Amino acid sequence: MQLHAVEKIRSEPLPDSVDPIDFRRALAFMSLPPRSKEHMRRFTIPVALLLLTPLCAPISMAASCKTPADKVLDTSLRALGGRKLLEGIDAVELRANVARNLLEQSIRPEGPWIQDMYQLQLTLDFRHERAHGTERRTSRLGWLAPPERPAAPVEYVVADGIAANRAGDKLVPARQSLVQDMQELLAFNPLQVLLTAAQAPDACLRGNEILHGTGQDIVAWTWRDLKVRVLIDTNTHLPSEVAWSGPRPRDIFWNAWGDVDTRMHFENWSLRPNGLRVPSQWSYVRNGLPDQSWELGALELATHLDPATWNLPSTLRDDIARLPADVDSIPLGSSQSPPVEIAPGVVRIPGRWDVTLVRQHDGVVVIEAPIGNGYSIRVLQEAASRFPGLPVKAVVTTSDAWPHIAGLREYAARGIPIYALDLNVAVVERLLRASHASRPDLLQRAPRGARLHPIGSRTAIDSRENRVELVPLRTAVGERQMLAWLPANRLVYTSDLVQPSGPKDWFAPEMLLELRQRLEAADIAPRHAYGMHYPPTAWNEMTGWLDAYLAPEQDTVAAP
Repeated sequence: MQLHAVEKIRSEPLPDSVDPIDFRRALAFMSLPPRSKEHMRRFTIPVALLLLTPLCAPISMAASCKTPADKVLDTSLRALGGRKLLEGIDAVELRANVARNLLEQSIRPEGPWIQDMYQLQLTLDFRHERAHGTERRTSRLGWLAPPERPAAPVEYVVADGIAANRAGDKLVPARQSLVQDMQELLAFNPLQVLLTAAQAPDACLRGNEILHGTGQDIVAWTWRDLKVRVLIDTNTHLPSEVAWSGPRPRDIFWNAWGDVDTRMHFENWSLRPNGLRVPSQWSYVRNGLPDQSWELGALELATHLDPATWNLPSTLRDDIARLPADVDSIPLGSSQSPPVEIAPGVVRIPGRWDVTLVRQHDGVVVIEAPIGNGYSIRVLQEAASRFPGLPVKAVVTTSDAWPHIAGLREYAARGIPIYALDLNVAVVERLLRASHASRPDLLQRAPRGARLHPIGSRTAIDSRENRVELVPLRTAVGERQMLAWLPANRLVYTSDLVQPSGPKDWFAPEMLLELRQRLEAADIAPRHAYGMHYPPTAWNEMTGWLDAYLAPEQDTVAAP
């Protein structure tokens, strides 16, 4: 009972002050004679904490902040145009050219990266904490598709803690990580970040540092459990950078990295007719990597917002409520395509990113560890159910794309050997070192060294039943990927190199050409091929499509 009481107190935030009526009741309660020792054990600790709270809280706050940030913030607010002007801004509409580096994709973790470039039109409603955006791309190059295939505009609405995309005249669930993206943008954008700090009761001046060779005052505070700090140039008094760190549990790309360090830089300031000063370049850096940069073409104060924009139907809310709470809650596989044995002892688990189980005489080889640790837990449970008594002897990761490696920490925590391409060892090790202190996973709770096997040349896992041969690709697009060849079934797993874009069409002919050339060089003649995003397909059908694509076009001669 005593432990239960203590845990209850820890799970609830302590009040900033105690109501006088409750305080008197606590004193009266303490004066009552205890009915039993159990009675005392049950109530003494909670009441003692209650009595001490109003005494300890002010002392700890005073001790933690020796220099309030009011003066520095007031000076910076004046430099931006004045507190009154900024507080009077209810909403803004901006247009920007955005260049986002596809850090999460399989193309050299240290860069240069493929870029997703688009035009953004965004309304930020500060008063109601909501956003409405439209992204327009001139091509799908940023989505790794051929540039001749244009993309339709992407329109989204974020309001009341949910995110939706507009599809025609309907609203459908969007990626819910947009909610966190927009909430942080609404609080930390250059027009609001100083007001956000000024409203925080724990805003404090934490000394200064040098950024880009210039002295910066550091103002730190807490916002929704995040530790935030803004750097303010000591010469111009303009904010240079706002930084915060925390988990991104609904972000399919960043969740795997645990506590993500985010920095937003403000550059190239300009003066508006109303006296407002605005940076025309906003840049995001996450975990030290250049994530994206916004070049503002226009920023206007929004005075008339259409209420219909934010009208989210109850059916949409119900649909979103049924979505997984976070990335680690994504269920195993697909309800439309259950796991299937594609060859004796070879089970393919279709999903957003596929997983393969290969039974060998002494254990199970898992090919791919995608999505997150929660997904890996369910894969391991599936392996134990399908092949009882056989341990998982290895996990193979065939790519460095973040969604592909996101579940490796669970395998490392269990001591399961990890087979990875030699070029990808650095990014895998970085993933295994990432701090998950805010939302501890098994590896965070019980750290241990990983059993990492770098693959630099053709390597076999077992030489008997269902041998798996790992073959580095070393191609232009597939530089960081490798094949898994199952010679007993003449079946080749092609990683993420090849993807279909329709019933009889393939995503990028370049990838299919690279695959054929590499298989020929390795003297591999498959009967069927399959990958992370497509089922087993006859190899001669795939090469037939490529031959037709490469065939010279026949000139047509007009009839006389």
